[in-house]
Amino acid sequence: MKTNAPKKKTVIVIIGSSVALGSRAMYNKGWAWRLGQELKKFSIISKNLSMSGADTGETIKRFEALVPQVKPDAVVIGLSLANEGLLYDDDAIDSFRKGMLRLIDMVKGIGAVPILGSVYPNSYYTEQQYEKLKAMHKEMLSWGYPVLDFLKAMDDGKGHWKKEDCADAGHPNDNGHKRMFESIDLKIFKNLNSCLLYTSDAADEEDS
Repeated sequence: MKTNAPKKKTVIVIIGSSVALGSRAMYNKGWAWRLGQELKKFSIISKNLSMSGADTGETIKRFEALVPQVKPDAVVIGLSLANEGLLYDDDAIDSFRKGMLRLIDMVKGIGAVPILGSVYPNSYYTEQQYEKLKAMHKEMLSWGYPVLDFLKAMDDGKGHWKKEDCADAGHPNDNGHKRMFESIDLKIFKNLNSCLLYTSDAADEEDS
């Protein structure tokens, strides 16, 4: 008697820094945890490999040892410009851009869909740093990959966390994590199959 093989469940990896890890949320159940709980309804499994303090360089170093063996269908990259050094380093934008593009290539290299967590506030940003934050945000939206648009939801208009969402300068509180989760367009994950073009060099060439 012919039997059908069980359908492979969709798996996503979330790799980022302390906000993606859930820091300052109650019981560390931050936006990524909330996303994971919601995705279970659609038979999507999530695995959070984030690490406090990580920047793009540290995440690139950790990627090969952690991500490929999970065999994810998609990888959410959730990193902070503050960890990259925007608060004190004029070269942080270039470093972040190069690191993010390298991580995107690494995700595509294992046959997964890159999903980008956008940049987000830090309550120590100056007016000049806020302009750089907004410019990086706009650039990420132009790269052609799905984006979880946290800045639009969380920005107080000065690049800082809104008072009701702030635990400290670098982190949202539990309410802030809830609002970050609520800002996510779940259709990105429900329609992952339609995003497979993001992993294909051939598709890139056809579109050019």
